[in-house]
Amino acid sequence: MRQATMGYDGQDNVPEVEAAVGRPALGTMLTDRSFITKEQLAEALAEGEATGERLGEVIVRRGWISEHDLAQVLADQWQLGFVDRASIWFDGQALGRMTKEDAQRLEALPTSVRDGRMVVAVAEPTQQRLNALKAIMGDDTVIVVVPKSALDAGLRSDLLMGGGSAEDAVNPKEDTMHGEPTEWSTNEEPGLQLVADGDEQHEADLAQTLATLEAVTGDASELQARVGELSGRLAEIAEDVRTASERLAAAERERTESEAKIAELEERLEKRTEVGESLKAQLADLSRTLDTLS
Repeated sequence: MRQATMGYDGQDNVPEVEAAVGRPALGTMLTDRSFITKEQLAEALAEGEATGERLGEVIVRRGWISEHDLAQVLADQWQLGFVDRASIWFDGQALGRMTKEDAQRLEALPTSVRDGRMVVAVAEPTQQRLNALKAIMGDDTVIVVVPKSALDAGLRSDLLMGGGSAEDAVNPKEDTMHGEPTEWSTNEEPGLQLVADGDEQHEADLAQTLATLEAVTGDASELQARVGELSGRLAEIAEDVRTASERLAAAERERTESEAKIAELEERLEKRTEVGESLKAQLADLSRTLDTLS
């Protein structure tokens, strides 16, 4: 369920702060970029109010936008970097800087150390979340936005250590600092990649498992989008069928009316023929009578 302090556009409900920084509303950005219509925005906001979902969650579930596109719009809204699913890497040194409990509570994952600064991935930036992350990881922490399913897969995995305090995460013990930080780079297979020393086979299996999870999640998201598209097409087809049925019914009525008029005309013609035959018979009788008189 959505926390009370978070708005549908992924922002805290602090209008004066938003006005000060000049951050546009997510709904406005989505309609301006033609991802959704204003009618869809109103419908999604009403549905989110009823279900407790954020705006982005509703429109992704409806298949109106992909997780990838939503993450890009959120990154633009908050002026943060964006990393797609295929380019997400994790290294052991970064992962040792946050406990699993903090990561799941803040819905964020440390990914690497770049130029001495921690890089942390989030899917739904909020001012509250960013402030909490910088309080734990440092004011110079670099925040990037990633697709939500990619982040969720990492949070469900065993990438992070369990237990420990925030202080331990900020100042990890010697044995939690392992491996060298890596740069963000593109991997040919989409998924979450772990770069660290230790049991290489275990890490390879973990990376493969996460890649499989990401592939399945990506397929499900794509399927959801296709279902939404097919639903729209089915609605159009249903409307076309309804229109065709109305036209067919109108044509049937016209045919019935025409047949009735034809039957009426045939009946009139038959009566006129009978009258004509009667007049011919009377004329014949009259002619025979005249002949007799003469």
